[in-house]
Amino acid sequence: MQIKPANWIVKTEPTTEPVTLAEIKAQTKITSSDEDTFLTTLGVVARQFCEKHQRRCYLETALEIYLDQLPQVDRDSVILPRLPLISVDSLKILQTGAATITVPATQYDVDLVFGRIKLNSNFDPNSYDKTLLPGYNGIVINCKAGYASAAKLPYTTKQAILLMVSFLNENRVAVTERGDAVSMPDAVKALLQQNKVY
Repeated sequence: MQIKPANWIVKTEPTTEPVTLAEIKAQTKITSSDEDTFLTTLGVVARQFCEKHQRRCYLETALEIYLDQLPQVDRDSVILPRLPLISVDSLKILQTGAATITVPATQYDVDLVFGRIKLNSNFDPNSYDKTLLPGYNGIVINCKAGYASAAKLPYTTKQAILLMVSFLNENRVAVTERGDAVSMPDAVKALLQQNKVY
């Protein structure tokens, strides 16, 4: 069975962005430095928006995923929420009133291609006290996802980010003059669909 965690957070954002301020200014045709901070922020927002739509991380990002129960050994695969997967750094079992158990890496298998983790036959289901497992979020997986560098990002994705920046810059309010909600441009959607994870 495949398990898709509903609860996860970004622990550490990328240290750089896939599009530079110079690229953003060229896209928006803004030459003044007066709005550099604003445009840089739009670059971050556009990147996060596109990542969410594609279910990807564009540059190395640390994630923390929560499960209520351990998957069944050699049977259940946990589908990690973002690709491309770089590494699974830890799998921990929280215990109420007792020490946290860190599961050795030899006791689970990681699929870097499809972003999955599965407990293998080396794991002993009796190695922890099930009665001490918290009611929610007792299993914690820490991993990293993202492309190796901005140069590895597909051109279609990078162009989608730049188009989204332009769109956000040109629509600085959430609604039009008629009161209609502003929606994502079709061109951005089309570009993002090409590498979307389903």
